[in-house]
Amino acid sequence: MVMVIRDVSREREIDRMKTNFISSVSHELRTPLTSIKAYTATILRDPDMPKKIRNQFLTIIDEESNRLAKLIEDLLEVSKIESGTAEMSKQNVYIGGVINQVLSALQPLADNKHIRIKYEQQDKFLALAGDKLKIQSVVTNLLNNAIKFTSEFGHVTVSVRRTEYELGISVSDTGVGIPTEALPRIFDRFYRVYRPGEQISGTGLGLAIVKKIVDMHGGRIEVESDEGQGSTFTVYLPLATEPAQTCTTQ
Repeated sequence: MVMVIRDVSREREIDRMKTNFISSVSHELRTPLTSIKAYTATILRDPDMPKKIRNQFLTIIDEESNRLAKLIEDLLEVSKIESGTAEMSKQNVYIGGVINQVLSALQPLADNKHIRIKYEQQDKFLALAGDKLKIQSVVTNLLNNAIKFTSEFGHVTVSVRRTEYELGISVSDTGVGIPTEALPRIFDRFYRVYRPGEQISGTGLGLAIVKKIVDMHGGRIEVESDEGQGSTFTVYLPLATEPAQTCTTQ
């Protein structure tokens, strides 16, 4: 008689993660699609609907469509990175230019909430080794989150500092902060901190993408946060030391 004992814990965990992922994706896709269908059907049923109400409904449809498109883009980005097919164009990236581009794009969002953004840098010519578009995505996600989770008339600070081998990019805010028990999960796909009574939009993929891009670059990310006292996310990436080249994540 031959008895074979095999530990299938890892396979079971992978199956569970796949099931949870499919469930999460289905839920996130269903929400905007339900809204789009409902408002579209209402407009079609009432050809004499007042122009003001029709425009309100069309605005909601447009916003939900944008939300759906962003979700799909984020899912594709995560899929490419995890499958090892995401291309990375490695070059010397001057972080000052990247941050200024992101600040220009997100300034209107901050202005709508009367949030003051302060940018601190040691040297505008500091450069790191990496993919410019992906690093821009990291800064955009972090800064967008800082603005999103900061109340009106709050403050957001972006700072850049150099160590011997790394470049540290910090985004701090005076926002709602993150509960201690939630910190270990904030980089999980689709994870959003439960905040009773608050409706803050998002796909739950932004920080997951940030973490994966940072890992691709051989960097690291640290988080400091106290609930109700704001948060600080700091990304450390290698300084530029090699000539530009194109590679993949494989």
